[in-house]
Amino acid sequence: MRDNIVGTWQIYDVRSYDYNVPYRTGDFMEFFYDGTYRGYGRNGFDEYGDWDVTDNIISFDFNHDYRADVAARVDDIGYSYMDLDVTDYYNGSHYYLRLRRY
Repeated sequence: MRDNIVGTWQIYDVRSYDYNVPYRTGDFMEFFYDGTYRGYGRNGFDEYGDWDVTDNIISFDFNHDYRADVAARVDDIGYSYMDLDVTDYYNGSHYYLRLRRY
């Protein structure tokens, strides 16, 4: 699955009942093969971290403490799209992201 995730993705749909969602429509997520990650977009939004995938769960570690700050279950993935069910431990929120390969 790692090979399917590596690349640049643009968020085109954000669904949540929580207010603590750091991502917005139009933001980008870049997954690099070496396990590094970058998210960027509106109003100077820019974040860096590490990522890994196990059993359809993408784990993000933003502060390099080897614990997941965000866990995103890959609900569906194709060459040009990916749907994520996200539990955000850092912001204390839960949301859904739909992405398209950029």
